[in-house]
Amino acid sequence: FTPFDVFLIPVVQLLPLLFETHAYIMAPPSKPKSVVFGDVEETEISISWEKVEGATGYKVLVKDFSIEGDWNVPEVMVHEFDGNTTSATIDELYPTSTFQFKLIATNADGDSPESEIVDCDTKVANCNSSENKRSCVVQ
Repeated sequence: FTPFDVFLIPVVQLLPLLFETHAYIMAPPSKPKSVVFGDVEETEISISWEKVEGATGYKVLVKDFSIEGDWNVPEVMVHEFDGNTTSATIDELYPTSTFQFKLIATNADGDSPESEIVDCDTKVANCNSSENKRSCVVQ
């Protein structure tokens, strides 16, 4: 045997392992459905969404309707959640205001396309509809 023969045998035995193929699909998650609104209060809104296959996390983007322009402004709130979360309460909102929401699913391969934008109004400040016989949500 030569030194070359001793080296060649282990490398040849490793070649099948080096070229073994795996059926991993590397892609961001698919576009999520829009958020669904639950309880709405003066300064918070409960939301939920359907789990997206392959998502390891979610971003909920919230924008005050009165803010003009796109979603790449500092005033847009970004709330991040792990992939097992499918509901949340978004707080620190203004009363008597309209907010826009959109959802992005994430994984190690990137972000999904954004869900459709949906709007929701917070309740009027200090409103008790049973006392005032009126709705506490801006119409």
